[in-house]
Amino acid sequence: MKKIFFMVFGLLLTVTTAHAAIHVVATLPWIGSIVRELGGDKVQVTVLVKPSQDPHIIDAKPSFILAARKADVFMYNGLDLEIGYLPLIVESSRNAKLQPGKPGNFDCSRFVTVVEKNSTVDRSLGDVHPLGNPHYQYSPTNVQRVAEGIADRLAQLDGTHTEFFQLRLKAFSENMKQLP
Repeated sequence: MKKIFFMVFGLLLTVTTAHAAIHVVATLPWIGSIVRELGGDKVQVTVLVKPSQDPHIIDAKPSFILAARKADVFMYNGLDLEIGYLPLIVESSRNAKLQPGKPGNFDCSRFVTVVEKNSTVDRSLGDVHPLGNPHYQYSPTNVQRVAEGIADRLAQLDGTHTEFFQLRLKAFSENMKQLP
């Protein structure tokens, strides 16, 4: 009887693990939207910043840290847009996968052409972004590049669904071409 129990338990554990979604935490709604589009039912997405909030001035809530602790990958805008809360969330999560340089730390700005990068920045210039304009999501070309990066990272994290992510990326790209 015990042998049958352990066989069934092992089978259930294998089935559950095989269908586990990639847990993604995205700082901004546009990033979360792309992840959902590309990942479908293979991802579980938590978006930290609401569309009605200013991403420049968000506080690192305990719920953000908890979400990051459970994440497989943390996707963020970059170019210091989230500088006020991102480092605190990543560090406080104590999630080794999300630390800088690890596959779970995904800076979307690595895939874009940065514009408006100032060589000298000081307070007299007002509210400027020293690493360049972080609002690159208004460029369809940049969004396409970020989507390609996201699809590649999802495939790295879940190689059994690489073809699925690539097909979804292809559909996403076709829809992007239809935009005015």
